Amino acid sequence: MGGKQKKSAIDTAILLTTEIERNSRSKKKTSTLFLDVKGAFDHILLTSWDLGSICIYSTYAYKEQTKLNF
Repeated sequence: MGGKQKKSAIDTAILLTTEIERNSRSKKKTSTLFLDVKGAFDHILLTSWDLGSICIYSTYAYKEQTKLNF
């Protein structure tokens, strides 16, 4: 959703969170793919991402620990 008018990173995070929670209640898995296009997000600070939440949701949804490499 990056680059869409009237859509922010917050909108995308809320959509992803909602989808993960809905699938978890239905005992379904949620898979994601994050792409970082060089220079596309130069104005966003890395500290604005809540990496802890991503780990928690991954563990909660799959019942296993997922390692994130940054």
